[in-house]
Amino acid sequence: MFIGITLTLLLFSAFFSGTETAVMALNHYRVKSDAEDGIHPARQLKAYIDQPEYFLSIVLLGNTLCNIAAASIFTLWLQQLTQEGSIIAIGTLSLSLFILIFCEMLPKTIAAKNSYIFATRVLPILRLCELILYPLLKPLNWITQYYSTIKQEHMTEHDMRRIVRTAAKQLPKYDRLMLEGILDLSHTTVESLMTPMHLIHITTPTELQRIKDKAQSIKENFVLVQEHENSEHILGLIKINQHTIDIKDNEMIPPYYVQEGTLLSTQLMNFQKDDQTTCIVINEYGKIIGVLEIQEILAEILGDSNEKILYPVGAIRISANNQIAIKPQTRVRDLNRKLNWDLPKHHARTISGLVIHEIGCLPDGPCCILIKDIEFTVTHIFDNKILWIQAHPRKQ
Repeated sequence: MFIGITLTLLLFSAFFSGTETAVMALNHYRVKSDAEDGIHPARQLKAYIDQPEYFLSIVLLGNTLCNIAAASIFTLWLQQLTQEGSIIAIGTLSLSLFILIFCEMLPKTIAAKNSYIFATRVLPILRLCELILYPLLKPLNWITQYYSTIKQEHMTEHDMRRIVRTAAKQLPKYDRLMLEGILDLSHTTVESLMTPMHLIHITTPTELQRIKDKAQSIKENFVLVQEHENSEHILGLIKINQHTIDIKDNEMIPPYYVQEGTLLSTQLMNFQKDDQTTCIVINEYGKIIGVLEIQEILAEILGDSNEKILYPVGAIRISANNQIAIKPQTRVRDLNRKLNWDLPKHHARTISGLVIHEIGCLPDGPCCILIKDIEFTVTHIFDNKILWIQAHPRKQ
Protein backbone atom coordinates (compact mmCIF):
# COMPACT_ATOMS: atom_id res chain seq x y z
CA MET A 1 0.00 0.00 0.00
CA PHE A 2 2.78 2.42 0.94
CA ILE A 3 4.62 1.63 -2.30
CA GLY A 4 1.48 2.14 -4.40
CA ILE A 5 0.74 5.52 -2.80
CA THR A 6 4.38 6.59 -3.20
CA LEU A 7 4.48 5.64 -6.88
CA THR A 8 1.19 7.45 -7.50
CA LEU A 9 2.54 10.60 -5.88
CA LEU A 10 5.76 10.36 -7.88
CA LEU A 11 3.72 9.94 -11.05
CA PHE A 12 1.90 13.18 -10.26
CA SER A 13 5.25 14.81 -9.47
CA ALA A 14 6.51 13.86 -12.93
CA PHE A 15 3.26 15.18 -14.38
CA PHE A 16 3.67 18.59 -12.73
CA SER A 17 7.35 18.83 -13.72
CA GLY A 18 6.65 18.00 -17.35
CA THR A 19 3.63 20.31 -17.49
CA GLU A 20 5.65 23.23 -16.13
CA THR A 21 8.33 22.80 -18.80
CA ALA A 22 5.82 22.19 -21.61
CA VAL A 23 3.77 25.33 -20.95
CA MET A 24 6.80 27.57 -20.37
CA ALA A 25 8.43 26.29 -23.60
CA LEU A 26 5.35 26.93 -25.75
CA ASN A 27 5.59 29.12 -28.82
CA HIS A 28 3.51 32.06 -27.60
CA TYR A 29 2.69 33.26 -31.09
CA ARG A 30 1.40 29.86 -32.18
CA VAL A 31 -0.76 29.59 -29.05
CA LYS A 32 -2.11 33.10 -29.59
CA SER A 33 -2.90 32.36 -33.24
CA ASP A 34 -4.69 29.09 -32.39
CA ALA A 35 -6.59 30.82 -29.59
CA GLU A 36 -7.79 33.51 -32.00
CA ASP A 37 -8.94 30.72 -34.33
CA GLY A 38 -11.19 29.42 -31.54
CA ILE A 39 -9.22 26.29 -30.56
CA HIS A 40 -10.30 25.62 -26.95
CA PRO A 41 -7.05 24.07 -25.58
CA ALA A 42 -5.07 26.95 -27.04
CA ARG A 43 -7.38 29.47 -25.37
CA GLN A 44 -6.81 27.81 -21.99
CA LEU A 45 -3.05 27.64 -22.55
CA LYS A 46 -3.05 31.32 -23.50
CA ALA A 47 -4.78 32.10 -20.19
CA TYR A 48 -1.96 30.31 -18.33
CA ILE A 49 0.69 32.11 -20.39
CA ASP A 50 -0.93 35.49 -19.72
CA GLN A 51 -0.92 34.72 -15.97
CA PRO A 52 2.37 32.88 -15.42
CA GLU A 53 2.32 33.48 -11.65
CA TYR A 54 -1.00 31.65 -11.35
CA PHE A 55 0.11 28.75 -13.54
CA LEU A 56 3.40 28.38 -11.65
CA SER A 57 1.49 28.38 -8.38
CA ILE A 58 -0.47 25.33 -9.58
CA VAL A 59 2.45 23.23 -10.81
CA LEU A 60 4.93 24.19 -8.09
CA LEU A 61 2.42 23.67 -5.31
CA GLY A 62 1.36 20.31 -6.72
CA ASN A 63 4.94 19.23 -7.35
CA THR A 64 6.09 20.24 -3.87
CA LEU A 65 3.19 18.50 -2.12
CA CYS A 66 3.71 15.31 -4.12
CA ASN A 67 7.46 15.17 -3.51
CA ILE A 68 7.19 15.88 0.22
CA ALA A 69 4.33 13.42 0.69
CA ALA A 70 6.09 10.71 -1.33
CA ALA A 71 9.33 11.16 0.64
CA SER A 72 7.48 11.09 3.96
CA ILE A 73 5.45 7.97 3.14
CA PHE A 74 8.50 6.18 1.73
CA THR A 75 10.54 7.02 4.84
CA LEU A 76 7.69 5.83 7.09
CA TRP A 77 7.55 2.56 5.15
CA LEU A 78 11.31 2.05 5.54
CA GLN A 79 11.10 2.69 9.28
CA GLN A 80 8.43 0.01 9.59
CA LEU A 81 10.65 -2.46 7.73
CA THR A 82 13.86 -1.75 9.61
CA GLN A 83 15.34 0.55 12.23
CA GLU A 84 18.85 0.56 10.74
CA GLY A 85 19.89 4.09 9.88
CA SER A 86 22.15 2.98 7.02
CA ILE A 87 19.30 1.28 5.17
CA ILE A 88 17.03 4.30 5.67
CA ALA A 89 19.80 6.58 4.38
CA ILE A 90 20.35 4.38 1.31
CA GLY A 91 16.61 4.28 0.68
CA THR A 92 16.32 8.06 0.95
CA LEU A 93 19.26 8.54 -1.45
CA SER A 94 17.76 6.04 -3.91
CA LEU A 95 14.41 7.84 -3.78
CA SER A 96 16.14 11.18 -4.40
CA LEU A 97 17.91 9.79 -7.48
CA PHE A 98 14.65 8.26 -8.70
CA ILE A 99 12.84 11.60 -8.34
CA LEU A 100 15.70 13.45 -10.06
CA ILE A 101 15.79 11.12 -13.06
CA PHE A 102 12.19 9.96 -13.54
CA CYS A 103 10.25 12.85 -12.02
CA GLU A 104 12.36 15.80 -13.13
CA MET A 105 14.88 15.23 -15.93
CA LEU A 106 12.99 12.68 -18.05
CA PRO A 107 9.53 14.34 -18.08
CA LYS A 108 11.05 17.81 -18.55
CA THR A 109 13.12 16.59 -21.52
CA ILE A 110 10.12 14.95 -23.18
CA ALA A 111 7.95 18.00 -22.53
CA ALA A 112 10.56 20.43 -23.89
CA LYS A 113 10.83 18.52 -27.18
CA ASN A 114 7.06 18.15 -27.62
CA SER A 115 5.78 21.17 -25.73
CA TYR A 116 2.58 21.90 -27.68
CA ILE A 117 1.40 18.26 -27.88
CA PHE A 118 2.35 17.58 -24.25
CA ALA A 119 0.60 20.71 -22.97
CA THR A 120 -2.65 20.06 -24.84
CA ARG A 121 -2.76 16.39 -23.75
CA VAL A 122 -2.26 17.06 -20.02
CA LEU A 123 -4.55 20.09 -19.95
CA PRO A 124 -7.66 18.22 -18.63
CA ILE A 125 -5.65 16.72 -15.73
CA LEU A 126 -4.12 20.11 -14.99
CA ARG A 127 -7.58 21.67 -14.84
CA LEU A 128 -8.70 18.98 -12.39
CA CYS A 129 -5.65 19.57 -10.19
CA GLU A 130 -6.36 23.28 -10.31
CA LEU A 131 -9.86 22.70 -8.92
CA ILE A 132 -8.56 20.41 -6.16
CA LEU A 133 -5.79 22.81 -5.12
CA TYR A 134 -7.93 25.95 -5.47
CA PRO A 135 -8.32 26.57 -1.69
CA LEU A 136 -4.53 26.73 -1.38
CA LEU A 137 -3.94 28.49 -4.70
CA LYS A 138 -6.00 31.58 -3.92
CA PRO A 139 -4.03 32.81 -0.87
CA LEU A 140 -0.77 31.75 -2.51
CA ASN A 141 -1.63 33.76 -5.59
CA TRP A 142 -2.47 36.80 -3.47
CA ILE A 143 0.95 36.61 -1.85
CA THR A 144 2.84 36.35 -5.17
CA GLN A 145 0.84 39.19 -6.71
CA TYR A 146 1.53 41.38 -3.68
CA TYR A 147 5.29 40.96 -3.84
CA SER A 148 5.76 40.89 -7.59
CA THR A 149 4.41 42.65 -10.63
CA ILE A 150 4.51 40.80 -13.94
CA LYS A 151 5.04 43.16 -16.85
CA GLN A 152 3.41 42.09 -20.09
CA GLU A 153 6.01 41.89 -22.83
CA HIS A 154 5.27 42.98 -26.38
CA MET A 155 7.12 41.96 -29.50
CA THR A 156 9.62 44.58 -30.60
CA GLU A 157 11.45 44.96 -33.88
CA HIS A 158 14.53 43.48 -32.21
CA ASP A 159 12.47 40.43 -31.17
CA MET A 160 11.23 40.00 -34.74
CA ARG A 161 14.77 40.15 -36.09
CA ARG A 162 15.83 37.57 -33.53
CA ILE A 163 12.99 35.27 -34.62
CA VAL A 164 14.01 35.66 -38.27
CA ARG A 165 17.65 34.88 -37.43
CA THR A 166 16.62 31.90 -35.32
CA ALA A 167 14.52 30.54 -38.17
CA ALA A 168 17.30 31.12 -40.70
CA LYS A 169 18.04 27.41 -41.01
CA GLN A 170 14.40 26.68 -41.88
CA LEU A 171 13.97 29.65 -44.26
CA PRO A 172 15.55 30.01 -47.70
CA LYS A 173 18.16 32.77 -47.75
CA TYR A 174 16.06 34.87 -50.15
CA ASP A 175 12.99 34.75 -47.87
CA ARG A 176 15.04 35.50 -44.74
CA LEU A 177 16.79 38.51 -46.26
CA MET A 178 13.51 39.77 -47.70
CA LEU A 179 11.99 39.72 -44.20
CA GLU A 180 15.03 41.57 -42.86
CA GLY A 181 14.63 44.09 -45.67
CA ILE A 182 11.01 44.73 -44.68
CA LEU A 183 12.09 45.31 -41.07
CA ASP A 184 14.81 47.71 -42.23
CA LEU A 185 12.18 49.95 -43.85
CA SER A 186 11.19 51.20 -40.40
CA HIS A 187 14.50 53.00 -39.79
CA THR A 188 15.92 53.66 -43.29
CA THR A 189 15.25 57.06 -44.90
CA VAL A 190 14.40 58.02 -48.47
CA GLU A 191 17.80 59.54 -49.25
CA SER A 192 19.46 56.12 -48.88
CA LEU A 193 17.59 54.82 -51.97
CA MET A 194 16.96 57.96 -53.99
CA THR A 195 18.63 58.74 -57.31
CA PRO A 196 21.02 61.61 -56.43
CA MET A 197 21.17 64.87 -58.38
CA HIS A 198 24.27 63.92 -60.39
CA LEU A 199 22.10 61.25 -62.07
CA ILE A 200 19.33 63.72 -62.91
CA HIS A 201 19.41 65.88 -66.06
CA ILE A 202 17.89 69.36 -65.69
CA THR A 203 16.29 71.02 -68.72
CA THR A 204 13.46 73.33 -69.83
CA PRO A 205 10.34 72.68 -72.00
CA THR A 206 11.97 74.35 -75.01
CA GLU A 207 14.90 71.94 -74.85
CA LEU A 208 12.82 68.78 -74.48
CA GLN A 209 12.86 67.95 -78.19
CA ARG A 210 16.63 68.34 -78.33
CA ILE A 211 16.94 66.14 -75.24
CA LYS A 212 14.62 63.60 -76.84
CA ASP A 213 16.73 63.42 -80.00
CA LYS A 214 19.93 62.97 -78.00
CA ALA A 215 18.54 60.70 -75.26
CA GLN A 216 21.07 57.96 -76.02
CA SER A 217 23.93 60.25 -75.07
CA ILE A 218 22.40 61.15 -71.72
CA LYS A 219 23.91 59.25 -68.81
CA GLU A 220 21.37 60.41 -66.24
CA ASN A 221 18.30 58.38 -65.21
CA PHE A 222 15.80 61.23 -64.99
CA VAL A 223 15.08 64.49 -66.77
CA LEU A 224 13.91 67.22 -64.43
CA VAL A 225 11.92 69.87 -66.34
CA GLN A 226 11.93 73.36 -64.85
CA GLU A 227 9.89 76.33 -66.05
CA HIS A 228 12.91 78.16 -67.43
CA GLU A 229 16.63 78.24 -66.87
CA ASN A 230 17.68 79.09 -63.29
CA SER A 231 14.04 78.73 -62.19
CA GLU A 232 13.12 76.87 -59.02
CA HIS A 233 9.64 76.06 -60.31
CA ILE A 234 9.57 72.40 -61.40
CA LEU A 235 7.08 71.38 -64.08
CA GLY A 236 7.65 67.66 -63.78
CA LEU A 237 9.87 64.64 -64.28
CA ILE A 238 10.58 62.35 -67.20
CA LYS A 239 12.22 59.00 -66.72
CA ILE A 240 14.74 57.78 -69.28
CA ASN A 241 14.02 54.16 -70.22
CA GLN A 242 16.65 52.34 -72.28
CA HIS A 243 18.11 55.72 -73.34
CA THR A 244 14.84 56.84 -74.96
CA ILE A 245 12.29 59.50 -74.10
CA ASP A 246 8.77 59.34 -75.48
CA ILE A 247 6.66 62.23 -74.25
CA LYS A 248 3.45 60.69 -75.64
CA ASP A 249 3.88 57.32 -73.94
CA ASN A 250 5.87 58.56 -70.97
CA GLU A 251 4.08 61.75 -69.98
CA MET A 252 5.72 64.17 -67.64
CA ILE A 253 5.35 63.13 -64.01
CA PRO A 254 3.90 65.98 -61.91
CA PRO A 255 6.18 67.12 -59.08
CA TYR A 256 5.51 65.38 -55.77
CA TYR A 257 7.82 66.53 -52.97
CA VAL A 258 9.06 64.59 -49.95
CA GLN A 259 11.23 65.87 -47.10
CA GLU A 260 14.60 64.19 -46.56
CA GLY A 261 14.67 62.02 -43.46
CA THR A 262 11.27 60.47 -44.25
CA LEU A 263 11.28 56.78 -43.40
CA LEU A 264 10.90 54.36 -46.28
CA SER A 265 8.02 52.61 -44.51
CA THR A 266 6.22 55.95 -44.20
CA GLN A 267 6.93 56.90 -47.80
CA LEU A 268 5.71 53.54 -49.09
CA MET A 269 2.35 54.22 -47.40
CA ASN A 270 2.38 57.80 -48.74
CA PHE A 271 2.85 56.49 -52.29
CA GLN A 272 -0.21 54.30 -51.87
CA LYS A 273 -2.30 56.97 -50.14
CA ASP A 274 -1.49 59.72 -52.66
CA ASP A 275 -1.57 57.37 -55.67
CA GLN A 276 1.99 58.35 -56.66
CA THR A 277 4.97 56.32 -57.83
CA THR A 278 7.77 58.92 -57.97
CA CYS A 279 8.74 61.70 -55.59
CA ILE A 280 11.27 64.53 -55.54
CA VAL A 281 13.33 64.57 -52.33
CA ILE A 282 14.15 68.00 -50.92
CA ASN A 283 16.25 69.07 -47.94
CA GLU A 284 15.25 71.40 -45.11
CA TYR A 285 15.96 74.43 -47.29
CA GLY A 286 13.74 73.23 -50.13
CA LYS A 287 16.64 72.31 -52.41
CA ILE A 288 16.19 69.22 -54.57
CA ILE A 289 18.64 66.48 -53.60
CA GLY A 290 17.25 63.48 -55.50
CA VAL A 291 14.38 61.45 -56.90
CA LEU A 292 12.86 58.26 -55.49
CA GLU A 293 10.60 55.73 -57.21
CA ILE A 294 8.37 53.21 -55.50
CA GLN A 295 10.06 50.54 -57.62
CA GLU A 296 13.32 51.27 -55.79
CA ILE A 297 11.71 50.43 -52.46
CA LEU A 298 10.07 47.28 -53.81
CA ALA A 299 13.31 46.20 -55.47
CA GLU A 300 15.13 46.54 -52.16
CA ILE A 301 12.59 44.27 -50.49
CA LEU A 302 12.13 41.73 -53.28
CA GLY A 303 15.63 41.86 -54.70
CA ASP A 304 16.99 42.88 -58.07
CA SER A 305 16.97 40.13 -60.70
CA ASN A 306 20.16 41.55 -62.19
CA GLU A 307 22.03 41.32 -58.89
CA LYS A 308 21.03 37.73 -58.13
CA ILE A 309 21.52 38.61 -54.44
CA LEU A 310 19.68 40.50 -51.75
CA TYR A 311 21.07 42.79 -49.07
CA PRO A 312 19.22 44.54 -46.25
CA VAL A 313 17.78 47.92 -47.22
CA GLY A 314 20.04 50.96 -47.46
CA ALA A 315 22.87 52.50 -49.46
CA ILE A 316 25.41 51.34 -46.87
CA ARG A 317 24.69 47.85 -45.56
CA ILE A 318 26.65 46.40 -42.62
CA SER A 319 26.05 42.71 -41.94
CA ALA A 320 26.27 40.89 -38.59
CA ASN A 321 29.90 39.90 -39.30
CA ASN A 322 30.82 43.55 -40.12
CA GLN A 323 30.89 43.00 -43.89
CA ILE A 324 30.15 46.35 -45.58
CA ALA A 325 28.23 46.45 -48.89
CA ILE A 326 27.90 49.82 -50.63
CA LYS A 327 25.72 50.99 -53.49
CA PRO A 328 27.86 52.47 -56.26
CA GLN A 329 26.03 55.81 -56.34
CA THR A 330 26.63 56.40 -52.62
CA ARG A 331 28.36 59.72 -52.12
CA VAL A 332 31.91 59.67 -50.78
CA ARG A 333 31.16 62.35 -48.21
CA ASP A 334 28.25 60.27 -46.89
CA LEU A 335 30.62 57.33 -46.44
CA ASN A 336 33.15 59.51 -44.66
CA ARG A 337 30.52 60.95 -42.36
CA LYS A 338 28.74 57.70 -41.50
CA LEU A 339 31.75 55.38 -41.21
CA ASN A 340 34.30 57.96 -40.02
CA TRP A 341 36.54 57.38 -43.04
CA ASP A 342 38.86 59.82 -44.81
CA LEU A 343 38.35 59.00 -48.48
CA PRO A 344 39.39 61.69 -51.00
CA LYS A 345 36.42 63.77 -52.15
CA HIS A 346 38.02 65.86 -54.89
CA HIS A 347 38.42 63.01 -57.42
CA ALA A 348 34.78 61.85 -57.57
CA ARG A 349 31.47 62.39 -55.84
CA THR A 350 30.40 58.74 -55.66
CA ILE A 351 32.18 55.61 -54.47
CA SER A 352 31.93 53.99 -57.92
CA GLY A 353 33.46 57.10 -59.46
CA LEU A 354 36.28 57.01 -56.93
CA VAL A 355 36.98 53.33 -57.61
CA ILE A 356 36.96 53.89 -61.39
CA HIS A 357 39.28 56.89 -60.96
CA GLU A 358 41.74 54.87 -58.88
CA ILE A 359 41.66 51.90 -61.26
CA GLY A 360 41.87 54.13 -64.35
CA CYS A 361 39.01 52.47 -66.24
CA LEU A 362 35.67 50.73 -65.78
CA PRO A 363 36.42 47.19 -64.58
CA ASP A 364 35.10 44.40 -66.77
CA GLY A 365 34.76 41.98 -63.86
CA PRO A 366 35.23 41.61 -60.11
CA CYS A 367 38.36 43.39 -58.90
CA CYS A 368 39.93 44.80 -55.75
CA ILE A 369 41.73 48.06 -54.95
CA LEU A 370 43.18 49.63 -51.78
CA ILE A 371 42.22 53.25 -51.01
CA LYS A 372 43.26 54.89 -47.73
CA ASP A 373 43.81 51.53 -45.99
CA ILE A 374 40.34 50.39 -47.05
CA GLU A 375 40.06 47.46 -49.43
CA PHE A 376 37.26 47.99 -51.96
CA THR A 377 36.04 44.98 -53.94
CA VAL A 378 33.79 45.33 -56.98
CA THR A 379 31.63 42.23 -56.59
CA HIS A 380 28.90 42.55 -59.21
CA ILE A 381 28.89 44.15 -62.65
CA PHE A 382 25.98 44.04 -65.08
CA ASP A 383 25.58 45.77 -68.46
CA ASN A 384 28.80 47.81 -67.94
CA LYS A 385 27.49 49.06 -64.61
CA ILE A 386 28.85 48.44 -61.13
CA LEU A 387 26.08 47.03 -58.95
CA TRP A 388 27.79 46.51 -55.60
CA ILE A 389 31.06 47.33 -53.88
CA GLN A 390 32.26 45.63 -50.71
CA ALA A 391 34.57 47.42 -48.28
CA HIS A 392 37.01 45.84 -45.82
CA PRO A 393 38.85 48.34 -43.59
CA ARG A 394 42.29 46.99 -42.72
CA LYS A 395 43.05 46.90 -39.01
CA GLN A 396 45.77 49.25 -37.90
